[in-house]
Amino acid sequence: PNITTAHYQEWLDSAVAPAIIANNVKSLSGNTPYEYLFYSDDIKRLNTGRLTSSDLKKYSHLPFGGWWVNGVNPLTGDEQLWGQFKCDTPRVIVEVKGDNGFGGKPVTKEKIIKYEAPPKVPTEAMFLRVTYRIGLNVFRKAGLGKEYAEYAYHQYKKSSKKLNNLDRIKLLDFMETEDKGFWPLVIDLNLPICITEGAKKAGALLSIGIAAISLAGIWNGCPIPKDALGNQIGLPRLIPQLDLFATKDREISICFDQDTLLKTRINVKKPPNG
Repeated sequence: PNITTAHYQEWLDSAVAPAIIANNVKSLSGNTPYEYLFYSDDIKRLNTGRLTSSDLKKYSHLPFGGWWVNGVNPLTGDEQLWGQFKCDTPRVIVEVKGDNGFGGKPVTKEKIIKYEAPPKVPTEAMFLRVTYRIGLNVFRKAGLGKEYAEYAYHQYKKSSKKLNNLDRIKLLDFMETEDKGFWPLVIDLNLPICITEGAKKAGALLSIGIAAISLAGIWNGCPIPKDALGNQIGLPRLIPQLDLFATKDREISICFDQDTLLKTRINVKKPPNG
């Protein structure tokens, strides 16, 4: 995928391996970000198929460009539609916090929206693509390096059979290609996983041999069901993608930031049901 030098460097500075950047991140600009974000059938459109004026105004910053990241379906290894877009010129919203406590004017605060996700669709977890070489490192750390090496060699032999002698690639080169069976194998072999907030953090962890899953926010893995008025109407449940990994004896680590804001630190420590 095409990626600008600045976007590539941003990921590299976050300790993400070049192979993970190349397989998961691309730079978008012009009208292309709209194509990646606005795929829901529930989005209001004009008869011409064009977005409404209010949505165009709300997302008028998208054409200035940014980077897009998405992963794969953990069951099949196929590309995931859902992803996140970090705009180079993020939008700013104004939050109203009520009055100042003395009956004065409402207190307002500007909030920068760093990441845009597809509207009108459920938030998903993200499972980044990995190469066979990175996959081998992950399974080695889990004590299953031999099993993964045998699996990778079998996949290499299968791919070689489909090619003639001139097109066959060396095993070392094959190890740098994408392993679409990585996440299904993580599920099947009960590999330890780490759940973190943000695709770059997940990429950095995968780069050092940890099977990391990215959430868009700390509550997105086990959301609290609410009605239209925001009232809780049931118990929190794992999203289906994470439920695949909630198996007996699997080691699961949760890795969130140590935030400087007290409110955020309290939220991180709260159980999902509040």
